[in-house]
Amino acid sequence: MARGVSRIVEPTAQRLAKGGVTRMDRTVRDAEGGIGRPWESLETLTAMLARGSITPPMWQAGEKFHDEFRLASFDGLFASDPTRIPVRLNTTPVWIDKAGSEAARLAVRSALDALGGVQSPGGSCAWHVLGLETPLKTWALTRGWAGRRIDKMVATGILIADLGILKSHYIL
Repeated sequence: MARGVSRIVEPTAQRLAKGGVTRMDRTVRDAEGGIGRPWESLETLTAMLARGSITPPMWQAGEKFHDEFRLASFDGLFASDPTRIPVRLNTTPVWIDKAGSEAARLAVRSALDALGGVQSPGGSCAWHVLGLETPLKTWALTRGWAGRRIDKMVATGILIADLGILKSHYIL
């Protein structure tokens, strides 16, 4: 194919049937040096915000919970990137440990307490859907609350209630 000629590869019919696929707003450079706008799947909160199921402060609360969850390292261990060059950023008089922050762990536990604890439906939903990024439908049909399957609409209600409580908890 001649350089400069765009080649748009559409998602497969099977992927489109699952929904939540859109073109990225920004362009990225591909492996051949060209510029493209790849497809991306919408994550749960962004899709709910786009549909009007949740408000921007609720979306912000969910993102804040997720960010603290990741900072607290509750999302498990992953292999390190062998191409990463270790860099020590010691520009402040105090060494700041970003990975596994104890303050983030306490913040997540406080938020889970506000949701009724990790064993409650709200806490389980927040842990799996907001924290571990498990799709809502997967959580409802496989994990659910205390290992019980939950109807998808009930799961959506639990998530919306969680976001409302988190919005108040974070005072957004």
